[in-house]
Amino acid sequence: MTKFLRVSFPSLLLLLTFGFTEVKHNEVPSSLLGSWEYNAPSIGLKYQKGFIEISYDEDVLKGNVIFWNRVIPMENLIYEDNKLRAHVMLEGEKIDLFLKFQTDTFQGTVSHPQGYIRISGNKVNP
Repeated sequence: MTKFLRVSFPSLLLLLTFGFTEVKHNEVPSSLLGSWEYNAPSIGLKYQKGFIEISYDEDVLKGNVIFWNRVIPMENLIYEDNKLRAHVMLEGEKIDLFLKFQTDTFQGTVSHPQGYIRISGNKVNP
């Protein structure tokens, strides 16, 4: 299972990468936008740490998961009540992300075919 998690984690990160949704710019607090450093300690060493970048482009909410010089776009971003839901496609598998944001931190889970992984992070820049 550990080997599967190590292989699946890049897909999870791909899910975290920028995507787009119908969320309007004025519905998302500016504190959500910017770079967030994440930590997922129960995944393979290669994928344990990285960044999530969240922005607006032409009034569309977008996100990317960045690790080991890879940028993976997030898809179907949905933001509501300080919670962000999205997915990434990694090696042909859909990885779901569920993140709950507080002032300058977040906690959540990553769902993949083999189960769930805890993820947390901190704001890096505005």
